[in-house]
Amino acid sequence: EFLTLISKPSYWEGRIKATGTLSASWSREKAASPSPIQLSGVGFLECKGRGDLSSLPLFFHKISHVAREEITRILPLQPSSLHLQDLIGNRTDYKHLTKGLAASSVVDTLIAPLRELIDRGGKAW
Repeated sequence: EFLTLISKPSYWEGRIKATGTLSASWSREKAASPSPIQLSGVGFLECKGRGDLSSLPLFFHKISHVAREEITRILPLQPSSLHLQDLIGNRTDYKHLTKGLAASSVVDTLIAPLRELIDRGGKAW
């Protein structure tokens, strides 16, 4: 879900990948591990009431950079072979579908036309 004007205050919730350090003072295993503990994992985060999103233009201004970053990540203009495998199927079951496939063909016929529209801005995102 994204920041929204529908539910006040605005909120964002979704899956996150988290990394960090747990200080020894918070650790249940202080005696066994006096040094900080490195942590990582998948989690769920909900943020409420972050920033002023009282108008639709302000909402679109704030969210547009996030949308563009995701589009660039999902539809790169210079995809790697692994990225092509992800676009066509997946790396395990359909890897054979990208064998001999020229990245330029995928970019010219699929990615570039979409990015042309999306990268123009405005309501395209």
